[in-house]
Amino acid sequence: MEKLKSETGKAYVLIIDPRPIIRFGIKAMLEKLDNFEFEYGAVKDYREAEVKMRNYHFKVIIFSDFQLGDKAIPQVQRLMSIDPDIRFVGLTDDPDQVILTQMLDLGVKGYVRTDVRAEDLYQSVKSAIDGNHYYCATIANRLVEEARLKYVLRKRKPEKVSKRELQVLVWISKGRSTKEIGIQMKLSPRTVETHRKNLLKKFDAKNVAELMTIGHDYALLPKRGQG
Repeated sequence: MEKLKSETGKAYVLIIDPRPIIRFGIKAMLEKLDNFEFEYGAVKDYREAEVKMRNYHFKVIIFSDFQLGDKAIPQVQRLMSIDPDIRFVGLTDDPDQVILTQMLDLGVKGYVRTDVRAEDLYQSVKSAIDGNHYYCATIANRLVEEARLKYVLRKRKPEKVSKRELQVLVWISKGRSTKEIGIQMKLSPRTVETHRKNLLKKFDAKNVAELMTIGHDYALLPKRGQG
C-alpha cells in the first residue's frame, strides 16, 4: 500500500513522547514557528509510531528517550528499518554520553534537550530535513568533551586492569547496581565499590559515563549495540 502524503505538499513530522504535555507542547511550539511549512503528528510510544509510519510518509521523527534510557536504541533501530529515508532527532531530559554516541552511530541527525528553546528545536528539524546535524548547546558540549577524552586516551596507555575489575566494569556497563554486582560476583558491596573506585582512578575518569566511554575505546567492553 502506498503511504499517504500531505495533500498540501507539506512535510510530515512525527513526535514521540509518553507525556501529553511534552508532545503536544512541542507540536504547538513548532506549528507557531514554522509558518505552516510542516504538518505534525504526535503519538505516545514507539508502537503507535510504527503504525503511523506504515500509513504516512514522514520526513522527520522527533523521538524521546524518557524513562527508556538505552532501551530507546533498539526502538529507534526498528523505526529506521521500516523507512531508512526518515531523519531522526532525539529529545532527552538528561543527556547520557554513551547513549548519545550510540544514537549518533545509528545515524540520528540531531539531539536536543526537552527544555531547549523552541527556535533550536525547529532548527534541528530543518537541519535534519537538509541532511545536516544539529545539537543544542548542552549536548554539543558533551560531544566536544567526548572528543577531548578520546584525544587524551590516544596519548596514554591504560593501567593494567585485574580480572575482577574487568568483570565489575562489564556489570557496570549493563547498568547493574553495586548490590546487584555483589550478588552476581559473590562479593560484598564494599569490595565492589572498591573495584569501582579503582577503575575510576586507573582511567582518570570523572564519572561512570566517562568510564564506559573509556572502556569501549580500550576495547575492554563489547562494541556498542552488542553484548
